[in-house]
Amino acid sequence: MNDSESPDQTSQTGGEPSRRGLSALAQIAQALGTREARQKFLNDPRATITGYDELPESLRSGLESMSEHELVVLARAHRMFDEAGYNEEIEDQFGGGRVSFF
Repeated sequence: MNDSESPDQTSQTGGEPSRRGLSALAQIAQALGTREARQKFLNDPRATITGYDELPESLRSGLESMSEHELVVLARAHRMFDEAGYNEEIEDQFGGGRVSFF
């Protein structure tokens, strides 16, 4: 299924992300925070992150093309924004966690 066929995603042009997409982002933020979970994500993001396919293809391919070092930097940025209070708590049937916005 491509991005335009999934009613649970935003369009390529932006808009509000789906709840399931936000949940997937929260899981990614958490997974990138530890070396072991980051390696699992690098090896198989779909098996690691519930709802991963709900994210737009452009976001998935961008994350998948990042090196481990780049993912570490992304995790550090998330942690900085999270600690400063620029975040949103995500809790629903798809999982939970916190997403930072920058």
